[in-house]
Amino acid sequence: MFRAFGKVFSNTGYLLLFLWVSGKVYILSVLFPNFSFIKAVFASSAPIEKKAIILASLTANIGANNSLFSIVIIIAISVLFAVNFAMIVFMIRKNRSAVYDKGKGNLLGISGGLITGALGIGCAACGSLILTPVAISIGATGILAALPYGGTEFGFLGIGLFMVSIYSLSKKINDPAVCPID
Repeated sequence: MFRAFGKVFSNTGYLLLFLWVSGKVYILSVLFPNFSFIKAVFASSAPIEKKAIILASLTANIGANNSLFSIVIIIAISVLFAVNFAMIVFMIRKNRSAVYDKGKGNLLGISGGLITGALGIGCAACGSLILTPVAISIGATGILAALPYGGTEFGFLGIGLFMVSIYSLSKKINDPAVCPID
C-alpha cells in the first residue's frame, strides 16, 4: 500500500489534489448542518466581511457542534475520500481500462464508502447529517435511537469501506496493466 502511495503522492499535482479535495469535503461536512443559518446570514444586510468571518468561525469551531466521534469521522472521511479520489484519478490517467474493466468492485467500494461516510457525518445532538432527515421522513427514528451511537456507526462503516477501497486501488496501482507472461 505504501508503494502505491509513493507512486501517487510523489507527484505534486496529486498531493495538491488530495489537499484541495480533503479541504472541500471537510468544509462541506462542517458547514452543511448549518445550511439554514448560513442562508439567513447571507440573506441579511450585514457587510460581506462579517459574513466571511461567520463562515470561517463555523468552519474553524468544529468542536462546538460535534462530539469527539463526529470530529474523528469528519476528518477521517475527508482524508480518506481525498486519498481515494487522488488514487482514482491516478488510475484513470495511468490506465483507463484498469478501472472500468477489471475494477467494477473498486467503483462499488468507492461508492459504498462515499454513501455510508456521508450517512455517518453529523453531530451527536441531532444524529447523522443525512441519515436522520431521511429516517424521520420514513418513520425510522426508533431504529436510529436504538443504535448505540445514534447513527455514528455509519461513519465508521464508511471509513472501513474507504480503507478497503484504498487497499484495492493500491493493489491495482502496483500491479502491471498487462497480463503476466507464462
